[in-house]
Amino acid sequence: MNQDSNGVHVGLVKQEYSPYLNSLLQTFLMTPEFRNGLYKWEYKGKKAEEAESIPYQLQKLFVSIQTSGDVKSALMTEELTKSFGWDDIAWVEADERQIRGRILEALIESWANTDQANVITSLYQGSINNYVKCLQCSRENFIELPFFDLCLSLHQAGTNAAYNSVEEALRGFLQPSVIDEQCQYQCQHCDKKVNVKKGMKIKKFPYFLTLQLKRFDIDAGSLDTLELSNRVTFPELLDMNAYSHSQSQSPYTYELFSVMVLAHSADGDEVYAYIRNLDTKVWHCFKDEMVTVASAIDIRSTFGGVPSSSNGSSAIAYVLSYRQIDPERNQKLPLTVPARLLIKGDVKS
Repeated sequence: MNQDSNGVHVGLVKQEYSPYLNSLLQTFLMTPEFRNGLYKWEYKGKKAEEAESIPYQLQKLFVSIQTSGDVKSALMTEELTKSFGWDDIAWVEADERQIRGRILEALIESWANTDQANVITSLYQGSINNYVKCLQCSRENFIELPFFDLCLSLHQAGTNAAYNSVEEALRGFLQPSVIDEQCQYQCQHCDKKVNVKKGMKIKKFPYFLTLQLKRFDIDAGSLDTLELSNRVTFPELLDMNAYSHSQSQSPYTYELFSVMVLAHSADGDEVYAYIRNLDTKVWHCFKDEMVTVASAIDIRSTFGGVPSSSNGSSAIAYVLSYRQIDPERNQKLPLTVPARLLIKGDVKS
């Protein structure tokens, strides 16, 4: 356990079937706007239904972490995971994206018709235009779809060429493809089948940008799951203006604050996170029960593409979390817990 000016960092006990959970929870905890929003919400359901409420159990866990004082033992998360209503098989099959999606979905549902109704979508939701453009008349049809993260392939489509950076992967994600010959589209304006250009354009960026690097692929021959450990660099400051299709002049510059890591060693596999306190700018490594100070060198060591160390260990970045730099919107972590939560809960100050 380490302490900084904004409170105590407490580890979480690892559950057997959820390797991604603790890193995800610590990332949410260290997100100022998320924690502030969670603390503002008040559970008004029945006492008997508290165990089934993900927002309530999440709020209770965060309050326990922030008010733990000098307690050095890691905290349990079983009450929160039980509120998901998942069995052991569901947890074994769930990846980081599914767990994150379940939490955000539960908050959106529970906060509907309250003052917090738009908090999650305003923080995490962006939108993409999926478009088809006729190459004869240049008319374009599109469907606008919401997204809460972007999943970036680490290889160029149809080739074995790897992307070397997140910026390259983003350009590849938005690179349109030409559909011709046997797969032509019917153009209503031209009244015939034509060659088209098909792709995606980012219409609205979210305040928090989550990038999942597609580190897993399926071998076409054996159908086995392969882990892609090629080197992919990512910046501390990510300029997304070049990828914007919006007419807005907002500066889409993002600051990295969380890196979820897939690690392998002789002792086994594990998932942990490097998380930056957005107020103090100090990085910490959250590795289940243990929390230690980290450095920029530690972050760069997760780019991948480096042979395993002498002890057989390796670590690669899997999920990157960025916050838009916007002084008018950027919040600070709460230094205290609202008194009503201390009174209502089982935690004493």
